[in-house]
Amino acid sequence: MPRFAAFIAFAFVALVATPACGGGKGVVTGEPSPSATATLAATPALTRTPEPTGTPAPTPTPASTPGPTETASQLSLAFVRDGDIWMINADGSGEHRLTYWGDLARYSGSFHWAPTGDMIAANRATLPSALNPASDYKVSVIGLESETVLEIPGAQFVSWSPRGDLLAYSAGPLWDWKVVDLQGKEVLRLSDASWLMWSPDESKIAYGRIIDWNCIEPCATPVMLDLTDGSVWEVDPLSRSAGSIGQGFSPDGRWLSYGSALFDVATHEKRRLPGLAVSWSPDSRYLTLLLGEEFDRLVIYDVGKEEVVWEGDFIFPATDAPPASTVQGTWSPDGSRFLYLGQGQLAEQPRQNVTRVVEVATGRVETMSDVTWPIDISPGGQYIAYSTGGELPRGGELWVVGMDGTGRAQLAGGAYPKWRVVPGP
Repeated sequence: MPRFAAFIAFAFVALVATPACGGGKGVVTGEPSPSATATLAATPALTRTPEPTGTPAPTPTPASTPGPTETASQLSLAFVRDGDIWMINADGSGEHRLTYWGDLARYSGSFHWAPTGDMIAANRATLPSALNPASDYKVSVIGLESETVLEIPGAQFVSWSPRGDLLAYSAGPLWDWKVVDLQGKEVLRLSDASWLMWSPDESKIAYGRIIDWNCIEPCATPVMLDLTDGSVWEVDPLSRSAGSIGQGFSPDGRWLSYGSALFDVATHEKRRLPGLAVSWSPDSRYLTLLLGEEFDRLVIYDVGKEEVVWEGDFIFPATDAPPASTVQGTWSPDGSRFLYLGQGQLAEQPRQNVTRVVEVATGRVETMSDVTWPIDISPGGQYIAYSTGGELPRGGELWVVGMDGTGRAQLAGGAYPKWRVVPGP
């Protein structure tokens, strides 16, 4: 059955109901919404062939280009400066400006490369002022020649689908989400959802259905929507976690992690984890977890062997957000290393955070004291990009260093760098 054909008969049927739990939702002005909280529109142009039933076959991780021999001259970075997106090659050449907005949102997730590498989706925000007391949000999608592909007024927190042909974003009320194609045509709408995540093959969407508005963040329970047949799976009906707690599909599509549990996407088997899930390794073999009563101990967990293979430290930023969402850590593209923001030794750097690099096979840990977060690792895994002083007017300083800690160089003034490979001639 085509991906969306099953929804012609379901277009305005309620798939998920919000129970009266704890308190009421705030009043939202505008047109009354239909009773459905998840609706799909039939979109023949986006027809997909469903995957075979049973345990999903592993989805191969896209090959890195140019691979282990990548050089700085082959790589480029997009970054933020003065509310706009700029680009520069990793050897310092080719610096140029992509946008002339001045209103790019100033945080590390303000823009995202498309998986195809030829477009960028950006969150823009005009903050309240004396002349304009209301915030004005929009999402813009641009190409590499600065051409506008799509603009979505009132949208926030945009993300790409794995294939780069769909966009998800928060629309209007913070807890309402839409999915559109690159022509802006609505494909899916979710109401009362605290987060949204794609399966690697785009056949499913997991999201948090809000069941209690009286938590610090609205409490939600995980739900999975199958886009091939319209079925809905209440993943863990008894859970009620605040915000987005450790949710994520494994890169091979077999597992969904949520809180301290794993769920087999095909069989719906539930497996308990010894800690709070944080992030998957690219090969789906490992999960980073937070352990301890205060979730203050970072470990690497082998999912197949069901055992902890490395234990480390961690320090949380001063925030009320759930622990898993505050972890600053990332895997190298080949899964051999995990980098995270850890606590410096008191004898070396009192009260300062440092970047730790864990070699998973040996458990060896290196410290990169000069690398500040957020960071981004090049597609071939040989370079790290980061910035310092990101809140300064020009966004601080943009730096690149080798994964082995050598070759540290300042490229330009800017913040929040994100790698993209420049194809060779």
